[in-house]
Amino acid sequence: MSSQSNQCEKCGEKYMDIYIKWCKPCHINYLKNNFTNWTSGNEKIDIFIQEMQLKIIYYSDIVVEWVPYNQFIDIIKIRNDDDNVATMYSTLWNNGPLNYDNNKKEWIRESNKRVILKYLTLDVDEFLNEAKNYSISNKIYGISQNPDTKVYILICQDGYCENCGKEYTDIFNWCKPCHINYLINNFTNWTSEDEKINNMIQKMQLATDYYGQTVVEWVPFNQLIDIKEIKKGDSNVAIIYSALWNSGPLYYDNDERKWVRESNSKVTLKCLALDINEFLKEIKNYIINNVIYGISQNPNTKDYIIVCQDEYCGECGEQYTDMYTKWCKPCYINYLKDDFTNWSSGNKEIDIFIQGMQLAIDIFDRTIIEWIPYDQFINIKEVGIEIYTAIWNNGPLEFKKKRIRESNKKVTLKCLSLDINEFLNEVKNYIRLNYIYGISQNPNTKDYIIVCQDEQCEECGEQYADLNYNWCKSCHMTHLKNKFTNWTSGNEEINIFIQEMQLNISNHYDIIVEWIPYNQLIDIKKMEYDNDGNDDVFTKYSAIWNNGPLNYDDYKKEWTRISNKEVALITLKPLDSNSYNMIDEFLNKVKDYSTNPSDGIGIYGISQNPDTKNYIMVLQDQYCVKCGDHYIDLYNKWCKPCQINCLKNNFINWTSENEKIDDFIQEIQLKINRYDDIILEWIPYTQFYRVEKIDKGGFATVYSAIWKDGPLTYDRHKKKYEREYFKEVALKSLDNSQNITNEFINEVKTYSIKSYSHSTIIKIYGISQDPDTKNYIMVLQYAKCGNFNNWIRYYSENINYSAKLEVLCNIFNGLKEIHQMKMVHRDFHIGNILINNDHNLTLPNNNRYHLSTDINLPVAAYISDMGLCGEASNTDKTKIYGVMPY
Repeated sequence: MSSQSNQCEKCGEKYMDIYIKWCKPCHINYLKNNFTNWTSGNEKIDIFIQEMQLKIIYYSDIVVEWVPYNQFIDIIKIRNDDDNVATMYSTLWNNGPLNYDNNKKEWIRESNKRVILKYLTLDVDEFLNEAKNYSISNKIYGISQNPDTKVYILICQDGYCENCGKEYTDIFNWCKPCHINYLINNFTNWTSEDEKINNMIQKMQLATDYYGQTVVEWVPFNQLIDIKEIKKGDSNVAIIYSALWNSGPLYYDNDERKWVRESNSKVTLKCLALDINEFLKEIKNYIINNVIYGISQNPNTKDYIIVCQDEYCGECGEQYTDMYTKWCKPCYINYLKDDFTNWSSGNKEIDIFIQGMQLAIDIFDRTIIEWIPYDQFINIKEVGIEIYTAIWNNGPLEFKKKRIRESNKKVTLKCLSLDINEFLNEVKNYIRLNYIYGISQNPNTKDYIIVCQDEQCEECGEQYADLNYNWCKSCHMTHLKNKFTNWTSGNEEINIFIQEMQLNISNHYDIIVEWIPYNQLIDIKKMEYDNDGNDDVFTKYSAIWNNGPLNYDDYKKEWTRISNKEVALITLKPLDSNSYNMIDEFLNKVKDYSTNPSDGIGIYGISQNPDTKNYIMVLQDQYCVKCGDHYIDLYNKWCKPCQINCLKNNFINWTSENEKIDDFIQEIQLKINRYDDIILEWIPYTQFYRVEKIDKGGFATVYSAIWKDGPLTYDRHKKKYEREYFKEVALKSLDNSQNITNEFINEVKTYSIKSYSHSTIIKIYGISQDPDTKNYIMVLQYAKCGNFNNWIRYYSENINYSAKLEVLCNIFNGLKEIHQMKMVHRDFHIGNILINNDHNLTLPNNNRYHLSTDINLPVAAYISDMGLCGEASNTDKTKIYGVMPY
């Protein structure tokens, strides 16, 4: 019966996907039979589409099609590419693409599908080369042609904003530039009637970075209904209320692609009898925690109000212990206490032990250890010496926004013939691993039982090698052994080697080395360059592996394939004509690679070119397709040589109109060494708006500003740099710097272009110039929490030993970095230590208003103001050496 259900009813072949019941041969035949029903009118285009259709290997793969132009409606132009070769349109595809329906077991069309049309003014061969790039990444639905212009069109997945034509900022069809413009245009539609409040709200709105981020708003008081007092703070300053917000907060609807309101949302109101400056200080912590919806004001008392997410338990009035799940620890503890009278083990020590464990619960998803009556267990089966599997009727207690039981839970019972003290010591070991549900007792033998998570494999009865993923190494080995007869390389030595590699697997995430038939490798391209200098020994290729490697699916608890996987192929040119020596030489090279992905470059398997008979290593994609060099960063697919060339080619597209500045920026750009290094740029002053003065020193004035385009950041999925639009930055304008000096250049050099994880010196994004004063400007990272002195003053009641140590370590690392450059700071004081919120510690809030249980304390300390930083050996008495500390 089992084997019949795994075979296609039409052709008798085994389903390619047994769970979905999808048959690849039947699907391919369906597509072949349909070839006569369409044509593009161009033989090359037809052959390309047919080849793409016959390469499909999984039910969820896109079926590339020829799509008649009259299928498109509501065509809207959205952008022209800079090269004038491509024009992009948004449109609706009437019939829509083919999708495999799991329930009906047939292909159906997703009608009225929003797609992107990319018009390419290229000849057929150039067009098809471009199409291959899209088809490999599985982003193309098909090809069409404008009947009037005869221009060929790529039909792509919708990934571009209809309003501005730029790529969406993230996968949720959210466009940051359009979102920011929407908020800016809305500034005139509301006011708090206080300039400081308005500026703060506007600043917070413009700092929105991702689609799920809360949009802080001014909330008119008449929007708040059903207001109920919950508690007063320990001072008379704060009163906390619950309320319903009529319109509700803004959230981004992915499907509608617009911001909508979640009406009648329950909120918490924190009413503060403070002056405006104190109120704005208090609100900073809520901004960092991202729990604030907005600000309001009581029209009668004139007190300002922080409008927050629903934070307080409706039963006891205490703040939720876990805000996301609305879990209240005090209420949960009381529930458990009240339940003590409803159960007993019949042994006082056991009862006290279980009660103690229950009252020690501190997080919502911690297992509640219980006394479990033995008659709750059914279907008990012995799987080892005094080890059983069973079904627990009621099942364990869980919290999913309310208390529920997971009934009919499979568990493991461990019967222990121990005295009570030895038994409880054994229980403590299981508690440390968080594997235990409770304690029971066999009424016949009187042995106590530890009731654990299901530890035993259903198929073989062995303990899972990885309990978190229910992965059984023993069954996995058996499965691989049984498959040995299903493949062969045609060489016994190669077969034995692969089999040994497969049986050495120790974790569910290890790579399973396989014999890979050569016809599984498509789109094979020889690397044009070999920067390893091994042309005489190796030949390198990029390719697509059709089926792709095996990957353990944590959800399905089974091995599945990652189809259309980009891989690297290395062919070892034989140094010895003796075939045995050649194979030994090849296998020795294979051993250099790992089956553990975290160890570096992993090997997927071995193949053989049927024409040359050369053996091939199939490796993780590690070579840049443009230059053939190793990726400097394999995980992020970042190629340093290509990036350097891209920057060089871009030199002609910008200028500061000062040769010394241009040369300096170019020099720094060419020094980048990591994917997350900052690319220093010349930034036109017109890129900045909302420029506000924040400090004035002896030689410079510092402003905050919004940089419209924002810095370049590397997107590992797209393998390219994109802009982080509307970035908040600090502008350090040097007085009387109209004529560029070596001192200015030297100060810029001392700032960091490294990410936070690699440097705690303040970052520099670029250089600009004020068109009015002609003063040069350093564009720096903006530290949202100000200097060390401000941080201490605001967070003094919450700073503990951990926070002090974290900040001191950051300061130490920054000074160490300066000293390793054989330099000294020369102006080091608390005003030049800045704190930002890109790294926080969650700590209990000891704030005098006692408005929240936890606080996210910013601890990312940076060293700034590098103006006097110089070589330690420079003791020229005619120049300033440093500033005395005070």
